[in-house]
Amino acid sequence: MVPTTPNAPSPTTLAYYTDGIAWSSSEWAKAMLLFFDGIGMLVPPQEDRAFEESDEAVIAGMRDANCLRVLRPDELVDQVTAKAVVDSVTRAIEEQDWRGDGINGTLDLLYLDKMGYRASRAPFELMAQQLRERRLAVDWEHGASMAVDRRVGLLTLSVIAAHSRRRGNDLGVRLTPTTDNLKWGRRQRELREHPAMHSLAQVIQADVDQLAIDVGRVPVNELVDFRRRNIEALDRYRLGVARVARDLDSLDPEHHVTVLKERADNLQDARRAVERAGRDFWSTAGSLTFAVGGIAWTCVTGDLMGAIFGLGELGLELLGAESKPACPAELSYVVSTTQEYRPRS
Repeated sequence: MVPTTPNAPSPTTLAYYTDGIAWSSSEWAKAMLLFFDGIGMLVPPQEDRAFEESDEAVIAGMRDANCLRVLRPDELVDQVTAKAVVDSVTRAIEEQDWRGDGINGTLDLLYLDKMGYRASRAPFELMAQQLRERRLAVDWEHGASMAVDRRVGLLTLSVIAAHSRRRGNDLGVRLTPTTDNLKWGRRQRELREHPAMHSLAQVIQADVDQLAIDVGRVPVNELVDFRRRNIEALDRYRLGVARVARDLDSLDPEHHVTVLKERADNLQDARRAVERAGRDFWSTAGSLTFAVGGIAWTCVTGDLMGAIFGLGELGLELLGAESKPACPAELSYVVSTTQEYRPRS
């Protein structure tokens, strides 16, 4: 059985993975550890083994670093969430006249507990009957689960995600619904009119993609250590992301591309400015080693950006006023990750 470490302190802010029990790539999961205190997964006990085997090395690393929270259906899917699942699926069936191909269709396996059966049995049974009649679901594993049409599965997980922040507050953690691009693309194709990716996660994912942050070969504990060493810069970054997310939430979806494009341009400008400043710094600082405020950086290693960001204001002063990196404070963390974890050429 997957340990849920009920007595261990939970990370404060979790990226709640919304699309099943297996992320599409280790790289995506590890990149999220640079921006969140950990990852939360909704895993029914029956799927413990499948989850455990989906990415063994990364999952083990996350446990060792105390940055994985396994959530059970009875924790996350309460009566309010279960009712929302039933209402949303029933409405989609009726308004869009969903019909399936039964056992010959594209089906996803969902355990009944995850769909809210225990929390709201009577309404669930009515919904399940509709699904069977429209060939959108087939009973499976002696009634413990249902093989459902992919649209039903994705909609169910989307509704659970929409309620996860409320449930997280009750559990003492902040859950930010998050998914990887592959799963997000599938959901967009299947569910055009239903819950979108949470705006905060959307901004972070766009930043990671834009800067091509590569952590594929980096151990989990090193990523967690990097995040903890730079927590003040990360807090400023999170605050900036929250402001952009607020802007996205206030706009119609068709305007999101414009906002994200402007942010992408700002990120690239900041990275280029910092890299130029780094070359100037190297030419004047030579092989000096600095130790300021308990942080030591050496230019012998060529870690130019580490020297600049580690020295803070002093590093900028050494560069000279005319050479200061034009990098907003709220972007310094994410830009510095590109210097620590450069994409492979």
